[in-house]
Amino acid sequence: MINAYAVTVPGELDNVDFTREDAMIPEKPEALLWMDVETTGLDANMCSILEIGLRCTSLDAMHEYGRFEAVVHIGRETLLTVQPSALELHLNNGLLAQCESCDPLANSPRVIAEQALRFIQGMATTYVLHPAGTNISRFDLPMVERFCMTGFGELLHYRMLDVTALRLAAKACGQDPYQHRMKPTHRVHDCLDRDIAEYRHYLTLMTGPALAEKEDRP
Repeated sequence: MINAYAVTVPGELDNVDFTREDAMIPEKPEALLWMDVETTGLDANMCSILEIGLRCTSLDAMHEYGRFEAVVHIGRETLLTVQPSALELHLNNGLLAQCESCDPLANSPRVIAEQALRFIQGMATTYVLHPAGTNISRFDLPMVERFCMTGFGELLHYRMLDVTALRLAAKACGQDPYQHRMKPTHRVHDCLDRDIAEYRHYLTLMTGPALAEKEDRP
């Protein structure tokens, strides 16, 4: 179910004279569109989505504008295609059981794909969306595009944020980016929480106490 939509700030267009030919529409603010999917395997061209998570935040990830999370119903035919590594993983975390037991109509791939696309379209009306996540360009974004059966084109900006680049930079500086990480659950809610928390951590390292003070404000 879609939990939230961003709305235009009241009064944002009050001073624009739309009767003038040279009237300028205010530029949309930039935002991050975090993506995570759990799937039946690791081949973005072949595997199926079991769970999808989308979260829209400010560029510094301190403010959330909306989120969408959903489990996708799978039938026995899809279940038989789950790769062994994914099978063990999602049996242990309970995702496969949810995918089998959820409403086959309300959680059908078509319905969830339509809801996900509407969520992205809704966010794109208000924000310039930069895709964000882990291995975003190689896996999650292509998976979501194939799932929604559309290239997002103008809905998403071509500049992306891949948290993996920050982790590699940390390793280059002699740090272990995975040292304090808890064992992953491989559920979209937890994965998005982790990516956003790590991103905030790296921003704090870059900006010093300024971002931490910003986070403490009500």
